Amino acid sequence: TGTGEEDKTENRKENAVDFKNEKVESSVQIENSWSNGDGTYSYQLKVTMDNIDDSKLRNWETKVKLSEKAKIIKSWDCESEIQDDTVVITGESISSESTMSCGVIVTAPENMKIVSIVTE
Repeated sequence: TGTGEEDKTENRKENAVDFKNEKVESSVQIENSWSNGDGTYSYQLKVTMDNIDDSKLRNWETKVKLSEKAKIIKSWDCESEIQDDTVVITGESISSESTMSCGVIVTAPENMKIVSIVTE
């Protein structure tokens, strides 16, 4: 009998998506997931933004597109809302050459995947 850790690690690798432009690098991964017992699953997303520019990143917005419609249950260290199948995370500023990360828990159907991440 296994601990399930192997599955979680594999799940993390499968569900990591990155984005990069001249100012920011952002990534999202599914840190954890579990069944809610009602046919839906909860997914803990970790979102990281890296300001690689030499000036402050102001009024940024990160969009994480999911393969399924989802509902936000909780978020921390960021403002977030759901628009259909996209988690929209916003922030005021990230200092130059600094990193910021936050977490969001969503519920969605089983086998939800992260499709893309874009930061503007």
